[in-house]
Amino acid sequence: MDIAAYLRAIGLDHALVKQADVNALRLIYSRHVRVVPFNSLPIYYGTPIDTAFDLIGLADKLVTKRVGGVCIEHTLLFNHVLEQLGFNTVVLGGEVWNGVGWTPSNSHASILVTFPAPPTTNNCSENSDSGSNNVGRQQQYLCDMGYSMRSCEPLLVADGELQAQQDGRCFRLRAAPEAAAPPPADSGRTSSSDSSAAAEPGAAADLAGSSGPWVLELLVEGSWRLQHRFHPQQPRTAADFREPAGWVCSSASPFTRGWLVGCCRAQDAACMTLAAGPFAGSHVPADKAKYVVRRRRDQRDLPRDCQSSSGCGDSDKDTDGGCAKGGSSNGDCISASGSGGGGGYRGGSSGDGASSSC
Repeated sequence: MDIAAYLRAIGLDHALVKQADVNALRLIYSRHVRVVPFNSLPIYYGTPIDTAFDLIGLADKLVTKRVGGVCIEHTLLFNHVLEQLGFNTVVLGGEVWNGVGWTPSNSHASILVTFPAPPTTNNCSENSDSGSNNVGRQQQYLCDMGYSMRSCEPLLVADGELQAQQDGRCFRLRAAPEAAAPPPADSGRTSSSDSSAAAEPGAAADLAGSSGPWVLELLVEGSWRLQHRFHPQQPRTAADFREPAGWVCSSASPFTRGWLVGCCRAQDAACMTLAAGPFAGSHVPADKAKYVVRRRRDQRDLPRDCQSSSGCGDSDKDTDGGCAKGGSSNGDCISASGSGGGGGYRGGSSGDGASSSC
């Protein structure tokens, strides 16, 4: 696989990422999520994931042809790129919370990138976002570019720390051994004011003391919504994803009953999703697809720690497009065949924006 060709395809000069540091990781990741879409359409139309996981084939499909792919394909390709550029990476397996339970083992994939501990200094460094509690600790970042609701930037692994994104969304990671069991019957939602839902922000900046899974949560209408979990102490290889890839393409998978396309918009990194079937929600007619653009919104109703200059907002409350959560959008859904909205279904009264899935 030609790494220089990959970098050119996502719009990066190789000279900008010669040093395998945090800034280079952010550059590569942010360009990837803007250029290479999450796309389950090939699965829906009968083309299964190639479980040979040939890197040249993955690069051709995802990057050269701009078809994109699902989490396993994104992760294995991106991990190879990072390894070739000198980053210290580990591929992780995980599961997605679907509202009632977890998807099968290793049905989601992501990457953990580790950097040496920054030198002790009294001055603010370029990595000051990692917090004062991280002095002397190694820095670790989760790269989740294969998730449909992908973050705009790599996420610092810091227990409970609120991480504002350029497009206004807000994520947090939690060390959560209890996440091995499904949460209560609240669709994975926890109040942003619930002190038991997260540790003190920045209390754990690495995974050295963690033996259980971690979870990713997204702020939605003032509450934290569970997205997926990952297992940092259980590194995976491509072979570990062959069976899960078979499930993703089977009749048991939602990807064979509907489809989901997601990308971060180039000009402002706004998370855009186009969904049909179970990913669109039960309120969307079968012949329609739901289009949502998540944009930055007023920060006054957000947790104080998530109010930042980058703007941290709710994922579903301020949207373009159609059928957004709670009827907050005035746009139309488009036809599932892609032929346009033309007065189609307007503003759903229930549903979750574009449903999260790997």
